[in-house]
Amino acid sequence: MNSLRQVTPALLAAAFALGACGGEQPATTAAEADSSAEGAAESAPAVEEEDLATLLAAANPDRGRRLYIQCRACHTLVAQGNQLLGPNLLGFLDRRAGTAAGYEYSEALLASELTWTPETLDDWMRSPSEVIPGNKMIFAGIRRARDRADLIAYLQQATAEQ
Repeated sequence: MNSLRQVTPALLAAAFALGACGGEQPATTAAEADSSAEGAAESAPAVEEEDLATLLAAANPDRGRRLYIQCRACHTLVAQGNQLLGPNLLGFLDRRAGTAAGYEYSEALLASELTWTPETLDDWMRSPSEVIPGNKMIFAGIRRARDRADLIAYLQQATAEQ
């Protein structure tokens, strides 16, 4: 009885194919349906992300503020803010990476010659270890481009030096 409740993608594909043709096509085996489903997945176009400028133009800084919660365990955003596990981010945009006073950066980051722009920050937030292998940031990254854009929009507001 339990096996009847387990509907596989191959079985669904075969049932759909038969139903769409009024049942006039010969039955498809599970192996054929699997092969057909795999071929359809391979030929489907990749989902394209919107470019960063478009995402930033529509970004929600308030949502970014909520996303920042995951960052604040390591980073402060205020003048005279303590260095935590990561550096204070006040005024970091348009500044060369590894130059905030009072924080001991990794050799990898110091040698990077990276300048923090929305574009480099977007790459960094996606995967810090890919942008600068050997850096000290222990963070896997943020997968969704929309989340990164909202967070960048918030950081642009919150870290601007007054």
